[in-house]
Amino acid sequence: MPALCLFAVVFGTAATGRAQLPPREPLPWEFLASPAGRQALVLDAARLADPHVGWRAQRLGFAAFWPRGPAGCLFLRAAWFALDTGETPVRTRWPHLVVPGNEAVPEGDTAVGWGSPEVGWLSALRVGGLGVWQYAFAAALPLGRDELYPFASTSLPFRFQLRRPVRLGQRLEAGALAGLVVVLDSGRDRLQPAAYPGGTSAGLDLVWRQSARHALTIALAAESGGGALVLQPSLAWRLPAGGRRELTLGLRRDLAAAADRSYTTQAWLSWTIRPAPVVPPAVAK
Repeated sequence: MPALCLFAVVFGTAATGRAQLPPREPLPWEFLASPAGRQALVLDAARLADPHVGWRAQRLGFAAFWPRGPAGCLFLRAAWFALDTGETPVRTRWPHLVVPGNEAVPEGDTAVGWGSPEVGWLSALRVGGLGVWQYAFAAALPLGRDELYPFASTSLPFRFQLRRPVRLGQRLEAGALAGLVVVLDSGRDRLQPAAYPGGTSAGLDLVWRQSARHALTIALAAESGGGALVLQPSLAWRLPAGGRRELTLGLRRDLAAAADRSYTTQAWLSWTIRPAPVVPPAVAK
């Protein structure tokens, strides 16, 4: 219900073109509830493209997850980008977002560098007769480069999100999500405040698990902020890859007006490595 109500708010308040929503990777809920454990290292490669405006981006990233307490998970993730804006650089695509006279946002068609690293916390708690609720907090550190906007910037966004998991059988789980995005401006006078809109988010997901390392996830996410609206349907297929390793194939669409979206299609491949379980030493009798 929270996600459905927030979907209504998101759709009801969005109006295209007043701001631009930077792309945000979904929070990694699968590592919180994974039967394979909460500790892992993930390496990923992705290609993002919007052929309608001639934009292409390559992303190489990593993420590390550490279990904390009986139900918590701390994570850190970062990515390197190679961005090709073709004949439509940021100054041309979103001229209203660039501070007049600012030379930090290039007019060229290529940029490379690290994006904004993100740190976060995932956990779960039982709320009286309302069952188990999962919650997350994440912050993207202001260490990115405005030259890579919108895939990185010097702003400081905070994300807060709730997820209500519902078991639909032995292997099937549904989730309803609702959240807030609060963004602090970079203060560097390179881009207008409309380049860093905060707002609301909502989502629904469906996870089918054949085993601890074999799962299919179908999701629909929505984010609204600054008058812009983005919908993101996605599909991710996680497969066992021998030992304690997993391979994930994913596809995500960005359904929004050209003025609001950063890409139309994202395809990615990730490699997850989990440590061997710690076996306590035998006790001599």
